[in-house]
Amino acid sequence: MAGEAAGEAAAKPSAGAHTFETDRIAIEIHQEARRLLSITASTLLPISAATAYRIVTHPANEKIFRHLDHCSHHEVKSVDGSGRVVVESEHVAIWRWFAFSGRMKTRLLIEQDFKAMHSRFSLVRGRFSPMSTFDGCWHARAQPPERWAAAHPGSGPRECCEMVLEQKLQPAVYLPPPLGGLLRQLASRQLQGVFEDLQKEAERINSGQPTLWSTYAQQAQQEAAPQQGEPAGGQT
Repeated sequence: MAGEAAGEAAAKPSAGAHTFETDRIAIEIHQEARRLLSITASTLLPISAATAYRIVTHPANEKIFRHLDHCSHHEVKSVDGSGRVVVESEHVAIWRWFAFSGRMKTRLLIEQDFKAMHSRFSLVRGRFSPMSTFDGCWHARAQPPERWAAAHPGSGPRECCEMVLEQKLQPAVYLPPPLGGLLRQLASRQLQGVFEDLQKEAERINSGQPTLWSTYAQQAQQEAAPQQGEPAGGQT
């Protein structure tokens, strides 16, 4: 089922990129200067862009994303009245690598634009973090119904959107080259889980069982303009 709720592969990767593709999830990772990873991940979801955007900006989205344990801080810093919201949010994330696992706390400053349906996030400076760089942007982009049919032979056209995450990661400590490769694999594994969880939530929404809101609220959200979205602010 997860494969049925995914999207078509991203464009052909550029030279020097490490690519991972599974269940129609495309992940491309570049190793930039020293320890910096530049990541692009995407998938196609059978829901509206506005609905997908509300998932990734909802303050309680740890109920959907398995790598999030809980939200330890959530503060709306500003709302400008035109769909732009600034939020400071801290999540405790869970990472796993074979028999190893741990928790990582990150506090992010998140700039949401409900009209453009993108959400930019960056690490709040001056606080301890295992990462020196943890910046990125979520994009929810409406797609023509025919794209879903083209990506899923045998199915007809339907409303869909492309979810894209662009992110830069850099650990706060030096990692020798062998561990740099492990970091790429760990990042890929985590992102695969994030996008699989998005696919599963899209299935639940289409079956009338959304996790984060009632079916009545879901109908109201579908009828509302994107800029009228709630000033939420969770961030994976």
